[in-house]
Amino acid sequence: MPIILTDKDGIYGELDGVRFVSGFDNVTENTCGDEWVVLQDVGRTGFNDYIALKMDK
Repeated sequence: MPIILTDKDGIYGELDGVRFVSGFDNVTENTCGDEWVVLQDVGRTGFNDYIALKMDK
């Protein structure tokens, strides 16, 4: 799912190359397909503390 920056004034945009992924059965450095790597928030391991970053080749 895309990560979109918003506040009470509106939508600022979408983070390019960053996506939300569930932490269920995920750990840091897992891959999602050939182009995405999973990272977690430093010390947090909840199901909503993970992102996927798109790798450039």
